Amino acid sequence: MSKSITLIAFVLLSLFLSSTAQQRIKPDEFFQGLQNGDYDAVIDVRNEEDFLNGHIPGATYIDGLPRMTLPPFPELLQEGCNNSEKVIVVYCYSGGRAASVIQKLIDAGYQATLLNGQGASQWTNAGYELVKSADSANPKCFQESRQDDSNTDIEPNTSSPVTIDVTDTSAAMSGGTKYWSFILVFFSLML
Repeated sequence: MSKSITLIAFVLLSLFLSSTAQQRIKPDEFFQGLQNGDYDAVIDVRNEEDFLNGHIPGATYIDGLPRMTLPPFPELLQEGCNNSEKVIVVYCYSGGRAASVIQKLIDAGYQATLLNGQGASQWTNAGYELVKSADSANPKCFQESRQDDSNTDIEPNTSSPVTIDVTDTSAAMSGGTKYWSFILVFFSLML
């Protein structure tokens, strides 16, 4: 009886883990999605110097996002972007930091569909160009929410990358980490 309960719990946990796995998109899919306007936002989570030296066209730079304690979410990701109908691609240099930020957003209850666009290195290795400018685009979903609120045209952000001061860099456990700790303790008690 005990082994069957453990087996059922393991199967349920496996199904849960597979349903929350991050979707990684290849550079060709990423490029095609950009061309088709499939994404409501493209978020660059590298450092500011890397962003300024070249970024994927249409990317939004949010300084310090990998180190932020969430929620609250940065304004550019809250306004009209935080709902299940929106699709947001997060990328970094090679995909690892993007995966961490996506998990952090999911653990904090972010509702949009989040895709791992991997990294600028995969993008350039596939033959696509990076844009060298200080322009950080406002996400499409942010612009749409502003237009809905005021019925006025929103000018693109052409001044400089969005900079957010990160003062709380505590290593407090997020809700998702607490959840997984509970699951591990639960299973160890069952065995």
